[in-house]
Formats: sequence, C-alpha cells, structure tokens
Amino acid sequence: MEEMQYTDELLENIRNDLVTISPDVFISKWIMEKTPNIFCGNEVKYYEWKHKMASRLQIDARDIIITGSACLGYSLNPKKNFKKFSQYSDIDVGIISNYYFDIAWHELRNQKYYKLNNNMKQALEDHRNRLIYWGTIATDKILPILSFGKLWNEVINEMRSNPPINEREINFRIYKDNKSFRDYQINSVRECQEIILGGIS
Repeated sequence: MEEMQYTDELLENIRNDLVTISPDVFISKWIMEKTPNIFCGNEVKYYEWKHKMASRLQIDARDIIITGSACLGYSLNPKKNFKKFSQYSDIDVGIISNYYFDIAWHELRNQKYYKLNNNMKQALEDHRNRLIYWGTIATDKILPILSFGKLWNEVINEMRSNPPINEREINFRIYKDNKSFRDYQINSVRECQEIILGGIS
C-alpha cells in the first residue's frame, strides 16, 4: 500500500526552501509544478484524477491545482505551524478560470444581501474586503448561491469517492488567472518566512 511521504527531511526541505529561494520559485517548485503529496509520487494517477474533474467542469486539466497540506504534506498556514496532513484534513483545490470567476463575481455583486443568513453575509463580506482583491473566490461557503453550485457539488461528491481522496472534504477556490493564484500563494509563503526568520516556530 502506498504511503504519503511525511518525514523530518521533507519538512526540513520545505522550511529551508522557504528562506533560501524566492516565494515565486517556491510556489512553482512545491505547488504549481509538483505532484501533490497525497498522490505519493504517482503522476499518472494525479493526471487521471485532474482530467476526470476537468471534463466535468469543462476546463483544462492544467487549470486544476491541489494546494495546502494535501500538496506539500504540511500546512503553510501560519496559524497551523506546519501541521502534518492527516486523514481528517481537507483537500484544497485551486480552479484557475476567468470564466467561472466572472460568473461568480457578478452573481455575488447582485445578491440580495438582506435575504442571506449570517454565515453567508459574513462570507460575502470576506470576499468584498479581502478575497476579490486577490482575484480569488472561496466557494466552500457560497456554492448554494451560485448558478453553477449544483454542478460543482456533484463534481465534489464524485471526486471524493476517487482514491486517494477517500471521502475527505474537497474545497474549491476559483482564481481569475495564474497570476492571481501565484500571488495569493506568495502572500502565505511570505507570512511563513516571517515566522521562520523571526524564530517563532
């Protein structure tokens, strides 16, 4: 049985690269051009998984990128202190699509705010104040109010049943373009760099 690679050496390599190479290069090496750790180095299985999802979403497979701890094996979220990916971890998936971004952006702008529940209102405010600035839309809380939400929920449920996801939660995040994806990830990398260089972790 294949096992995901969790080693002190892997974590040390990640931490070392965080402070020795530029954030731009780090994102290319560890996220955008890497076979995610959850696929245990099996590139073909990863490509098959992406192509199946891409076919359902009608986008190109290269515009699907697994991020977060499912990709690296450890979280880059500064609040999680390089937490190891586990059987309870979510799968974060970046969908790079100007088409879906524009639809979602227009639909969010035209929501009848007073009709939304408090959680949805908070999610909408987060997009107004932060996420849209980075060219991203976090769909995990707002899919019910998007016109393509039903389709995406169906795709999520289908892909969860495909190994090695094994019924973990899948969260889609839309990015307007590759530059938006990269810039959003770079922001997290820089926060990690500050923590490491500051001797906090």
